[in-house]
Amino acid sequence: MTRHQILILLVCITNFAHAQYFVEGEGDKSPHRLDQKYAGKLDFLEGNYVMEISIGEASTDWWAQMEATYQELVASLEYADARRLEISQKAWELAYETDRQFFFADPDLRLKIGREGEVLSKLEFMRRIRKRALDLAEYRVIFARSETP
Repeated sequence: MTRHQILILLVCITNFAHAQYFVEGEGDKSPHRLDQKYAGKLDFLEGNYVMEISIGEASTDWWAQMEATYQELVASLEYADARRLEISQKAWELAYETDRQFFFADPDLRLKIGREGEVLSKLEFMRRIRKRALDLAEYRVIFARSETP
C-alpha cells in the first residue's frame, strides 16, 4: 500500500468514526445553525452526487462563517493582537490550500480511492474549514470575557 493510499484510508476511517460530530457540533450544547442546515444532507443515503453538492455548499457557508467571525474578532482586538491573528489566519489559509492542492493533484485519485473516497476527502476538507470557524468563534468568546472587569 502506498503512502497516498494509507493517507486516504486514514481520512476515510476518520470521517466514518467522527461523522456524528458534524451534526452534534463536537460537544457543543446546541448545534451551530450550519450544522442544523446540513444535518442529513451529508449522508451517503442521499447518494454520492447529492452529498458532494451538499459538501460544496457547506464548505462555502462555513468559509463565509469563518471570514465573518475572523473580521469580528480582528475588529475587537488591539492592533498588535489583530496583526498576530492576521498572520495566524493567513498561515492557516495557506496550509489548508496547500494540503488541498496536494491531495487532489493526482489525476488518478478517483481510480485509487473510488468516488466514495473522493467525496469523503472533500468532507474532511470541509470539516477543517468548520473547525477553524468554530475555533475563531471560541477565541472571540474568550477575548470578550477577558475585557470585562
